[in-house]
Amino acid sequence: MKTYQIDTPISEERYILGEGPLWHPLEQKLYWLDIDGCSLQVLDPKIDAIQSYNLGQRCGAFAFRRQGALLIAGEHTLAYWDERDGLGSPITRFYPDDAPQLMNDGKADSSGRFWVGSKGPFQGSSLFRIDENIESKEVLSKVTISNGLDWDLEEKYFYYTDSYAQTIYKYRYNPISGDISEPNIFFHIDDGTPDGLTMDSAGNLWVAVWDGWKVLYISPEAEVLAKIELPVQRPTSVTLGGATLTDLYITSAYVGLTEDDLKIQPYAGCLFKIPVETPGRPCNFFNG
Repeated sequence: MKTYQIDTPISEERYILGEGPLWHPLEQKLYWLDIDGCSLQVLDPKIDAIQSYNLGQRCGAFAFRRQGALLIAGEHTLAYWDERDGLGSPITRFYPDDAPQLMNDGKADSSGRFWVGSKGPFQGSSLFRIDENIESKEVLSKVTISNGLDWDLEEKYFYYTDSYAQTIYKYRYNPISGDISEPNIFFHIDDGTPDGLTMDSAGNLWVAVWDGWKVLYISPEAEVLAKIELPVQRPTSVTLGGATLTDLYITSAYVGLTEDDLKIQPYAGCLFKIPVETPGRPCNFFNG
């Protein structure tokens, strides 16, 4: 197993709960959320500038739309967002306003459907699949914290994280229907919690480990190929971007850390980047 180390972030701007980074292949920009900061960030590496947009509520995940702008999962609903008008009115609802669940991580599949899960009471959350007509289906229930997800290169398998269980599961996947079946434990983490993940063009997974101070690089055979050690306790998610999709971007959080914690990890909540050998895959866009 190879070990790499990152000592400093891209910038010293800190986010309460940075999450869901995604590289826009057409704009050549990185988008990510600060969930508890109720904002969307956009990094333009060409000019080394970060633009922040207020969303007015906690938002857990998003997908780029084929017709432009974003589909965003807010606290309990879905809405469209664009730079001019901001976050629009809800187009569908998952939970009532007073529900204890909050929408969390999500991603679009190759058929242009949006998959998004929730977090909340123990075994009280779910994973949903939304088609281009904004019709949603509950795919999984009795989830604790719905988190990182992706599909293998041949679209035979679906990788899915239930963070409270500290486990990444591997399901059989039907790309036509979007159905998943036959869950198996793919990888269990004892020293931390698996969070956001992404698959590269070789079929290996990069996985952020919350409370683990690290990101793991895991093969389809569940072998740890590499580890990236970080100066922050709570990395939250990862994505591959840059012109050649060989820049690994890592978001992090400082939510829940004490003042003493922050003294020894002043970069908690910052965005990190490290070059890697194997490129990623262009992200999928939502068809709706």
